[in-house]
Amino acid sequence: MGRLTNDMTRLSGEITALRDSRMVFISDLKNTVSDLRNTVSDMMTVFHKDHSRMSDETKGRLRVFVSDLKNAVSDLRDTVSDMMAVFRDDHSKMSDETKVWLREFVSDLRNAVPEMLAVFRKDHSRMSDETKVWLGNSYPTSGTLSLRCWLSSGRITQE
Repeated sequence: MGRLTNDMTRLSGEITALRDSRMVFISDLKNTVSDLRNTVSDMMTVFHKDHSRMSDETKGRLRVFVSDLKNAVSDLRDTVSDMMAVFRDDHSKMSDETKVWLREFVSDLRNAVPEMLAVFRKDHSRMSDETKVWLGNSYPTSGTLSLRCWLSSGRITQE
């Protein structure tokens, strides 16, 4: 056998070995893909179950939250309504009391003003008489012009 025969035999053996190796690789790849497909399918099943469970829990929590919120808002409305009723009653009472107080004040003022004017007139007359005496009855009795003349005449001295 010659060198060519040996090379051909060796080449034929390598081709067969590579073919067998490729077949093993393809078979392993198919098994790996199949295993991966099964693993992904199982994982997706778990994800769907977990998602469904979490969704149900979340819906339950949201129902409780919304119910509690509705109750809180209802309680708040009741409280505000009660507070507004108390405010209206208090406001009405204060308004009535203020009206009575203002009526009394105006009535007292109507009675007091004439008395105050009478006292003012009396005091004004007394002060006028005292001023006349102090000035010696030498002041003008009417008119602005005569008052200016009287003031410029020197009857009032500055000290």
